[in-house]
Amino acid sequence: RDVEPDDLAAAVRAARARGAAPAPGTDSAAMGATGAGADGPAKKITYDFSGETITPAVAEAPAPELVPLEPGAPLTKASVRDALAPLRYGVAACYVDALARTPELDGTVTLRLVIIQGDAGLGRIINSQVESGGEVIDDPQLSSCVMQAAMSLEVPGPEGRAQLIVHYPYTLEPR
Repeated sequence: RDVEPDDLAAAVRAARARGAAPAPGTDSAAMGATGAGADGPAKKITYDFSGETITPAVAEAPAPELVPLEPGAPLTKASVRDALAPLRYGVAACYVDALARTPELDGTVTLRLVIIQGDAGLGRIINSQVESGGEVIDDPQLSSCVMQAAMSLEVPGPEGRAQLIVHYPYTLEPR
């Protein structure tokens, strides 16, 4: 059976809490990439980005044609930034929907992604969440929309059992 990324991440966390193997139907490679094994804990790479400002005008602009990510592409901060670039249009669409509910909504949403090595030389996002801190927008529907948009990205993956943790803030302005 196919396991959704959110279900997979939850299953892995539950298995680690129990000290057991992953639940049936989950990917054992994800467990190896996120838990400690015979080789010790997985290496963690963190990329913190300065982010960007999103206005409703971004949602009105035509999104560029997506260029497929090359399997086995090198993992660099620049390659991750390039992979995240299309997300700005999804975040803008989520923001436009949120503005319909709350017209003066502004602030920052910081997306946190956990990426492991996936199939065919690409990365696989096993967890996405919107973190709080600073002047953060408290809109659960907006957060959920942004996280869902992020899960559809193709991203470069770290090698072996490493985890890539990405923090990418979006400053949302209604002008």
